Amino acid sequence: MLKTILNRTTHVWLFLIALLLLPAAYAEPKPAKLTGFAYERGTDKLLYTENHQVTVDGATLTAHRVDYKTPEGDIISSKVLDYKQHGYAPAFEMTDRRDGYVEGAEYTEQGYRMYSRENADAPMESDTTEISKNLVSDAGFDLYVRARMDSLLAGETEKFRMALAAEQTVLSFQARMLEKKTLFDRPAILIKVEPSTLLRLIVAPIYLTYDTENGELLRYEGLTNIRSETGKRYDARIDFPPNEQQYAGLKRR
Repeated sequence: MLKTILNRTTHVWLFLIALLLLPAAYAEPKPAKLTGFAYERGTDKLLYTENHQVTVDGATLTAHRVDYKTPEGDIISSKVLDYKQHGYAPAFEMTDRRDGYVEGAEYTEQGYRMYSRENADAPMESDTTEISKNLVSDAGFDLYVRARMDSLLAGETEKFRMALAAEQTVLSFQARMLEKKTLFDRPAILIKVEPSTLLRLIVAPIYLTYDTENGELLRYEGLTNIRSETGKRYDARIDFPPNEQQYAGLKRR
């Protein structure tokens, strides 16, 4: 039983690492780009970059593409997301170009289907969970946090269901404010995210820093979904400097 729990927690944060700087709404339907820089935690060694492009329809975020690149510019992995059916639990698929690793989720008549495979030669495994308002998956978590920024600033704890496609399971999580601070000369809030069950005793939390004025994600700290050449997931600090974001008509919900 303990081995099963530990295997699951290996991927607990795989969907949280995409807590991306997504626009909440736009005045005009135009694409926007943003860049995240992933550094080895505790150092300034650049591991890879996250290159995002989002698409909106009117004031609604509908699609999102991410290319993860080496410092030299080679694509490691790519991901596409579709928010048309659920703002916090998008349909998505991520593929590692090196070995064919795949993880993703889609909407079916039976519910939210999560799937993954370890490499190009491995079988695809899947399972389905019920759809609910507090279901969160992958980068949809960023929009979930933005929508609850006021309650987090007020000191409340937000609880939600996190769909983990890599393990085809759903776990209970919580988010709460640790402190108000300044980052990149912006007023910010530091948020701690962890399981809301006893799993938090064996699963390391992640830390997110958001701009409190416009809701932009400024920094992510924790396990990532990008692996090194040895197959180990990077433990990184991912910075989203405001001057790297190319937004037009950004509004906060």
